[in-house]
Amino acid sequence: MSWKLVPVALVAVVVAHGAFAADLAPRTYTKAPVATDPVFNWSGPYVGVNLGYGAASDPVKLAFTPASDGGEQPTVAPAGWLGGGQLGYNYQAGRWVLGVEGDVQATALRQSICFDFCNPSITFRVTQELPWFATMRGRVGYAAGPALIYATGGAAFTSVKTALVDTFAPAPDVAGTFNDVRTGWVVGGGIEAMLGGHWTAKAEYLYLDFGTVTHAMSDTFLGPSNPNVFAIGVREQVFRVGLNYLLDDPGRGSAFAMIGAPPIMAAAHSWSGLYVGGNLGAAAGAGPAAFGGDNVVNNQSSFSPRALVGGLQAGVNWQAQNLVFGIEGDFQLDGQHQKDCYDFCLPTQYINFDERLPWFATERLRVGYAMGPLLIYATGGAAQGKAETTYVNYDGILWSSGSFADVKSGWTAGGGLEAALTDRWSVKAEYLYLDLGHVDHAMPDRFFEGANDNFWSTIHDHIFRLGVNYKVAPF
Repeated sequence: MSWKLVPVALVAVVVAHGAFAADLAPRTYTKAPVATDPVFNWSGPYVGVNLGYGAASDPVKLAFTPASDGGEQPTVAPAGWLGGGQLGYNYQAGRWVLGVEGDVQATALRQSICFDFCNPSITFRVTQELPWFATMRGRVGYAAGPALIYATGGAAFTSVKTALVDTFAPAPDVAGTFNDVRTGWVVGGGIEAMLGGHWTAKAEYLYLDFGTVTHAMSDTFLGPSNPNVFAIGVREQVFRVGLNYLLDDPGRGSAFAMIGAPPIMAAAHSWSGLYVGGNLGAAAGAGPAAFGGDNVVNNQSSFSPRALVGGLQAGVNWQAQNLVFGIEGDFQLDGQHQKDCYDFCLPTQYINFDERLPWFATERLRVGYAMGPLLIYATGGAAQGKAETTYVNYDGILWSSGSFADVKSGWTAGGGLEAALTDRWSVKAEYLYLDLGHVDHAMPDRFFEGANDNFWSTIHDHIFRLGVNYKVAPF
């Protein structure tokens, strides 16, 4: 039933009751109340907590001097769980909600990679860690029923810990440890939904950019006049869910009193039926990768491309009281692309690795709990995707090369919030984790019989997307 029909139905019941009572006793005529659309009031201060996952994709550019020595260009991708608290204030004008929010997060984002032979006597190792970050953001949202659909953006702050060691036995000739406090910017969006009483829940995506950390390190072998210079970008994607507590009294006004009032939150809404929809979101990879020549893996990296994704979904739900069971399939166009370079990265000497993910698809079960027009659900099932890879090892002559297209199968799991706007339309915020296994190939060396160049990459993807669904066949 549409939210707009609830007051009309109540009026109809009152009128019918009055008609029946007319036979019992005369009554004074009163005008029927005007039907109104329930409006949830988001105004006021709030505090909350959150839990999520962060996945960075930070390009490394290591330049040697003299410049004729070239450099290295791998990717370091610290990833891990994060959690923290937020504090904010909203002001509502009609359906529009303006707000400010600040948060502080503790994170477990860390990764270490090596290249240039990766053995105890000859290697270059880079370790990056982001132990915390904080943001101060504005929010602009649109209130639709119990849901707030919002965009957010502002300033961001973090500490970046970096350690670099260049080892050429018997001792490291280049070493440095740095701690940089960085200021940057953040943008994102999400959906927040009224749960009842003082409580709301949200699902949110943030993209943070802290620029590039640059340091020069003295080379004890080449001397102080020939330092090594490294530059590492610091860019992070965050996927998190949160719980907020409204500090103002929910009973301070007639509209605000609707929050948590049983007749509103328990209003009949059927999730059963066939639906179709579309979505738009962001994807961040977070899988290890390695490359090598002569049958030896001697370079590590991370396959962590980030990009926008978008696609279509279709599904069916069955509802039994508050429990909702469903099946959903989707197909996504994916713009993820990453290019790494090793072995001096000069026009006459390089190893290039280039990989793209043009699409993926999933077929999933959904299990959710419905609170009237709000559905909180978990989802999981099968996933498929395509990886397109190009590898070239060139050193004045072409030692090895290959182009590969692999369609991979794996699994996916996640969850989200979906809020009904009418009896047909709904919006959702959803997180999915995709595991499509490994892409692994060996290419014969053209000049050494029995020798191969090898590469493998792991396709682990984190997807956050906003979607809209239309129920085409209720039942």
